[in-house]
Amino acid sequence: LSAPPIDRVLQRGDFASGWAQAFSEALSHPLPLECIGCFLQDNRQTTLPYAMAAQDSSPQGAASPASVPCDVSPPAEARPRVVMSFLFPLRTIQGSCWDGPRQHGRVAIIPFGFATDTNPSSDALLCYDLRLDLIWTEGAANEGQCLVRLRRFFDDETLDSTKSLGGSLRLDLEVFCCALRRVWESEHPHALPLALSEKHSTATFVFEPSERKRLESAVCSLKDSIAAGQFYLANLTTVVDCPDATPADSVVMHLKRWCSRPSRFGWFIKTPEWSIESYSPERFFSRNGQRIQTEPIKGTRPLKPTHGAALADEDLWRAARELWHSEKERCEQHLVTDLLRNDLAAVCKPGTVQVTSPLEVRFCSGLAQMTTVIQGDLLSDLPPQDLLKGLLPAGSVTGAPKRAVCRALELLETQPRGLYCGLCIDVESPFKMDATLLIRTLFTTGRRVWAGTGAGITALSCPKEEVLEMELKMTSFLARCGWAEGPDRPRLGLRS
Repeated sequence: LSAPPIDRVLQRGDFASGWAQAFSEALSHPLPLECIGCFLQDNRQTTLPYAMAAQDSSPQGAASPASVPCDVSPPAEARPRVVMSFLFPLRTIQGSCWDGPRQHGRVAIIPFGFATDTNPSSDALLCYDLRLDLIWTEGAANEGQCLVRLRRFFDDETLDSTKSLGGSLRLDLEVFCCALRRVWESEHPHALPLALSEKHSTATFVFEPSERKRLESAVCSLKDSIAAGQFYLANLTTVVDCPDATPADSVVMHLKRWCSRPSRFGWFIKTPEWSIESYSPERFFSRNGQRIQTEPIKGTRPLKPTHGAALADEDLWRAARELWHSEKERCEQHLVTDLLRNDLAAVCKPGTVQVTSPLEVRFCSGLAQMTTVIQGDLLSDLPPQDLLKGLLPAGSVTGAPKRAVCRALELLETQPRGLYCGLCIDVESPFKMDATLLIRTLFTTGRRVWAGTGAGITALSCPKEEVLEMELKMTSFLARCGWAEGPDRPRLGLRS
């Protein structure tokens, strides 16, 4: 489908409502937008490999960040730039296992304690019948092309009615594409780019003094344990209530928020009992056939705001060098990489686990983040449940060694993490999955709205700075979710 370049699409303030209108026109039996989930991916990030850390700080004479390949697998020229997947209608089904006749078209919500809790109460499995994918491809030659794909998933292997269903799907797809073309071609002079028209909150998230004191004391306790040799890296987190945040009430509202500042991944799931609104930067793992890849993040630096303009090479180099020259950040990344290599080795064929891109810095969503890519070939006939139990809890949100640090964190974290730091997994088939780590996520359960924040603790950590990092993360995240500081609420951070 001919389409404007994705960067222009994302900046249009009316794209989300225009997409919804095209969607409602297309389906033979329109569905309410509240029962649609979505999985969003922004793959436009630029990447700098660690090999460039030895070069001079000036970008002159060195390769431009924009010329560096964005990833190692699949090749950059074959990777889509942006993917928007809409799943409908979503229905909750009992159990946490997707081994059965229907082995595709599912979303698995896995809590943080999945691997250790013998009777997890927070996990959920959802299924859907239809999946609509909008895929913008990589490369200048394809910037004006969007692949539109509509798929139907079946409950069993009886496909007697595939011909009539196929005709119906093609008709729906044709109508949708015609409506979407009208969205592309329409001119809306009053639809300002989201990055310029949205009023971003200037409020600052601040912990209550008692909570700040407790967290600083927990950091000191973890440093003492590190000095005693009990473990080497610990990811301390806390869960806080966010009563002034405004959760997205539909996929349209979530899409508007995501388009204003695309995160690497986005998830929106809403059921009558709970909802998840996620803007996560971290993929825990992706599986394609027997190949698995994990991409832990440790180390983040903000980039200068550009209001939609291209990032300056000088700012990219500044942020990358701050990460590469930070002994603490490199230490964290090395430790979590070693931990995840060990976790993958338990579920992969011997000798296949490799670190393919160590200490690379990715630039996406206004942030520079240090990431390592680790790949391996899975053992044959490994059930999904065994794969999850072998990898969870995620090393980048626990620490190393994992068992020892989890015991310490249980004593220091006063509330269970629940779905925070858990997974949301897009299960297209038993052999094609994409698992997003549920950080930078707003959770709604009943009337409670809550989120979590955390920081990696090493022997070099400063307690005050680590707590400040938690507050900065929450400020940035909650500003996206409609949170504003009221006159009678100078600070947040109280725990229920």
